[in-house]
Amino acid sequence: MSTQVIAPLGFFTYDAFRAGWYFLWRMCLYTLPAFVVAMIGVVLMVMAFFCAGFYGQDTKDQAALMEAVTGTQFWIGIALIFLGSLGGFIASIPLTTRIARTWALRTWNRTFESPVWWSITWRVFLVSLLVAVIGQGVNVVIKALTSPTASEGSTLLGGFLSLVVALLNLVVTLLSYGWAMSRVAASRIGGLGVATAVVAGLNPLGYAPTMGPQYTAPRPAPVTPVARAPMQGTAVPVMAPRAPTPPPPPPASGSAPAGRRQCPKCNLYETEKGTVLGWYCKVCGWSESRA
Repeated sequence: MSTQVIAPLGFFTYDAFRAGWYFLWRMCLYTLPAFVVAMIGVVLMVMAFFCAGFYGQDTKDQAALMEAVTGTQFWIGIALIFLGSLGGFIASIPLTTRIARTWALRTWNRTFESPVWWSITWRVFLVSLLVAVIGQGVNVVIKALTSPTASEGSTLLGGFLSLVVALLNLVVTLLSYGWAMSRVAASRIGGLGVATAVVAGLNPLGYAPTMGPQYTAPRPAPVTPVARAPMQGTAVPVMAPRAPTPPPPPPASGSAPAGRRQCPKCNLYETEKGTVLGWYCKVCGWSESRA
């Protein structure tokens, strides 16, 4: 038997980066239709300004601006942007929980039922707020280096710093999502620092099965005390060793516990029924959804 600790990932770790990438690319893929609708709205708004002749002229031309914003095409674009953003936001709420459940199942072979959208979102928001505060100080330095009176070398350095800050923001975003998802998932499972036993042979993929009621191993037989050397002419009492307590027998075939279903893989009754996976075994990892 090996041991695995179900605990949140460290923030500045490669595992947190992989978990954040696992979360974000799936979220972007699932919300892609809503993003496409919003982008169509943006295109319609830009075309409305072009059709009104607002671009290429003086930006203070109020007549061209009013013609653009009062046109039907402009308001259709506004409506599409609103609908696309609202649809993406609504879809992200159940998708966050769904992705976190799948990640926990792939990582620890355990899952949870309660939603986690808000728990992940507020943690990522706090990290993003801290990064934004630090980024303001870096932006002051970049503006000073890229000012019109700065030298050519300072301008190049400022452009390089801008690129570095953009890449760091992307990396920190991935790390924050991975760290937050792992922390919330571990707390929902109830395994913050709890060691989980993995039975070799029943779990070839190395996942940690769900801990459940197992048969209690029999206690070792007590050690027979050693009698002292008797005095001459005294009988020595002989103590018979106590027989070991036999282990409790497994449930008989055909007598399934109430509310349990026999696992078709290991033939045990250590199964539970979840709302996402259906019936799944807590010993060998079999689930009805993957059967």
